[in-house]
Amino acid sequence: MKSNIGSIFRENNLKRISQGDVLRDVAFSVGALNSNNSEEIRMLYLVVMSQECDLEHDFNASQTNSENQDKLLEHILVCPAYPFESFVSGEHIQNSNRRDFRDKKNKQINILMNNDEYKRYHYLTKEDGTNLPPLVIDFKHYYTVPRGLLYQFIDNRVTSINELFREDLSRRFANFLARIGLPEL
Repeated sequence: MKSNIGSIFRENNLKRISQGDVLRDVAFSVGALNSNNSEEIRMLYLVVMSQECDLEHDFNASQTNSENQDKLLEHILVCPAYPFESFVSGEHIQNSNRRDFRDKKNKQINILMNNDEYKRYHYLTKEDGTNLPPLVIDFKHYYTVPRGLLYQFIDNRVTSINELFREDLSRRFANFLARIGLPEL
């Protein structure tokens, strides 16, 4: 693996899924339990959010015929990453009339891009040497994908988020999910 600590992204040539991997063009079905209804989810980009140590242990355990398979993961946690332009225009989710940032002013968009006040979102800037546009992750949108299914898309890996930046992303995601939500009165 080639890594430059000052870069947001790094090359990842591992034969396994890693935390912070960015995959392109991933599709899978989701449905309610005990239901024949399913919906196909298509993501232009997704970011692997599961912890690196769990992914490494899972991969190593899958390579052995050991009877102790408690390290195997059934599902891997991912978040869609939306191209910034389609996110700001509200076109990031098809068949939706989302207005998250469509009517926002430049100051509010700059706050989003600096990962300051908006705890719900994480902005990943475009970096020279990658084919990625600027991306936005919405922490309210996350999925667990069956391990075997996600491995079918490993060749769609575009890049991986560097260690320091993925830890920041992971911490922000965990803080968002762990917040104390108070109902409006």
